[in-house]
Amino acid sequence: MIFLINSNKLYYQITTPVLIKSLVASGIDKKNIIVVAGGCENSITTTIDGVEHRMVNHDSFDMTSFIYVVENDVDFTSFFYLHDTCEVGKTFYSDVVKILEKQKPTKCMRLKNGASMNIGWYDVKTVKQHKDRIVEQKNLDLSNKGLQTAKSNAVDEEDLVFSLIGGKMCKFTTRDPIITKMTELYGNTTDRRCEFYDEINLKKYKKHWARANQYRIGI
Repeated sequence: MIFLINSNKLYYQITTPVLIKSLVASGIDKKNIIVVAGGCENSITTTIDGVEHRMVNHDSFDMTSFIYVVENDVDFTSFFYLHDTCEVGKTFYSDVVKILEKQKPTKCMRLKNGASMNIGWYDVKTVKQHKDRIVEQKNLDLSNKGLQTAKSNAVDEEDLVFSLIGGKMCKFTTRDPIITKMTELYGNTTDRRCEFYDEINLKKYKKHWARANQYRIGI
């Protein structure tokens, strides 16, 4: 299982080190972590501090990593999708493995009941069955207008891959998250909230938690 971090060239150097450090502290080997950063001029693969980074030439927001998976002959069979604005505790890896071993999902497993921000476990073969629909989400227009449109689409299509796979689906958590307000993170004072999913020791830091007419693009 690979831990796939969805990010962007504008801020991956700020956000991903926080998440990667916490993943490693929970027992995950760096070779099992991949960062996919959208919005780059060219698609290249590079290694930074022992972690593979896939830099891609489209900015498709939440769908960037899924597009990378379906468009490439990846060498892993399953992955756990995370946003770069996540952070995990020391029991995260063991909690996730324990739940997967108990539930034994074969196609996917979402974070929670209801909107899950695409976070969860996916089987690669299953995801690839929906390649055409996933690639439709690719955004190559990096103008402000293009990014606003792509962001709105990403919000409207939240949990798209879970929806495409369909069927009865297991969840990693059954309890509501513990929500706290934050004002300082990643070197700025953007108002955020932290959603803490204690059953797998996962925190998601959010600056958007409702639909908007205009989104702040960036960290």
